[in-house]
Amino acid sequence: MEIKLYKYYFIFLVINTICFGEEVNFYKIKFFGIHAATCIQTMSDTTLYENDCMIIEYKVETTGLFNYLFKITNKYTTIIKKNNYETLYFHKDTVQPKVKNNISTELLNNNVKYSNIYNINKDDLTIFSLLYLLSKDKIDTIKSYNTIDREGKKYNFHLNQINNNQYILLTSELDEDKKGYLEHTDIFSWALFLPNTKKIIYIDSKNHMIDKCVFKKGILTFSAERIAQ
Repeated sequence: MEIKLYKYYFIFLVINTICFGEEVNFYKIKFFGIHAATCIQTMSDTTLYENDCMIIEYKVETTGLFNYLFKITNKYTTIIKKNNYETLYFHKDTVQPKVKNNISTELLNNNVKYSNIYNINKDDLTIFSLLYLLSKDKIDTIKSYNTIDREGKKYNFHLNQINNNQYILLTSELDEDKKGYLEHTDIFSWALFLPNTKKIIYIDSKNHMIDKCVFKKGILTFSAERIAQ
């Protein structure tokens, strides 16, 4: 147990001391058009396991009335190689009513694993690395990957391009009976991969940023739109 904690401490020490060239974007999350939360996306160069990498972080917190209705404090960290965008590390710390998640991967025998059980395979993206690659116009790279990993649970995906700035992301479970590492994940990770949902992503192709994401399932609508700071 002490060795595992030391590994996690070492990883975060490396991340916090080597990062530089930070890019920060701010998003307003709306639920049925009402401001429900804020999201801060941070990206910067780092090194991990002697690889040149990119660290991608998302922090989400509810605001206003939603702090009383359904308070959320979520943080997601993904580290990918800069040469081939392979995921080397994932960490999630999320708090919402009745559900708390705190998970990290570790590198074991050259495999990225959740507690030595589930892998993030070399041909897996995460939703966060996919968004990064999409914002940087790396469409061919995205097509070279087979699946999206959500905490050990795998999804097929397809990206439909509507125009130069708009895409629709389609996902489907590979195995409905497999729960992945977490049986009860946070609401955003759960909602993003619900069946029969429409996920629309708008890109600022000039500045290479995610401009807006819209999630729809029936009458349920979430959106996250980039705002100036």
